[in-house]
Amino acid sequence: MMASMPSRPGVATRRSPALPRASGSRGVAISQGRVVMRVQSSDAGSKSEKVRALKIADPFAALGAVAGLGWAFDASASEQVFGEIALGLDTGVQLLYLGALLTLLAGGSFLVVRQVLVRRELENTAKDMGEKVRSGRAVSEEYFELGVVMLRKKSFTQAISNLEMALSSWDGEPEEKAQAYNALGYAYFQQEKYEKAVVEYKQAVELQPGYVTAWNNLGNAYEKVKQPEQALEAYQETLTYAPDNEIAKQRADMLTRRLTRLQRM
Repeated sequence: MMASMPSRPGVATRRSPALPRASGSRGVAISQGRVVMRVQSSDAGSKSEKVRALKIADPFAALGAVAGLGWAFDASASEQVFGEIALGLDTGVQLLYLGALLTLLAGGSFLVVRQVLVRRELENTAKDMGEKVRSGRAVSEEYFELGVVMLRKKSFTQAISNLEMALSSWDGEPEEKAQAYNALGYAYFQQEKYEKAVVEYKQAVELQPGYVTAWNNLGNAYEKVKQPEQALEAYQETLTYAPDNEIAKQRADMLTRRLTRLQRM
């Protein structure tokens, strides 16, 4: 950037015809300019004073005299040039960092507030449902709701207890009961009880054959218990109901390639 800076009026140069131009002189000018800009960025409150205090023209004139190049600079013009560059860069960088910081703070605050609100909602729901359960007034749907809340709170043991209570007294639609089986299978899966998860997922898809989420969960559980053929069948069932399901497509392709390699061995 410094190297491409156009010359300004008032900057006079003299070059001794008897001596060749030093090859490192241009690098010296760039290095000196960088020093000015760093000083400016470290103290935004006294930009112009620091530029003048450095007297940029004097070191260049001294270097020119030592090398015998006969450089001469207009000190006021040089100070103005470098000062404008330093001030411009400093302001832009400050605005950039300020904008990035405000964006990060806003995003972080939103996530924190959202998490707090969700957690508070879960706590209130768990409290209301818990009171009904303890009083013996809860019905199967309320056991199910409390079980789902416990899943979201990652209290898997309590979730399993409430979901089992919901299934044992279920009096709703079979399709809705399938959701309770899927939730119970998910709770077992999170506890790494994969065989039990398989049982519950199978119950879910038997009650609701088009339950895509349960089919994917069943395929995942089959993979955990080292049954790739059954896992592939589960993912293929998903694709019969949802051909564009990315999870099923990726897992089915991977399992197909794996089984093909095993057959060739």
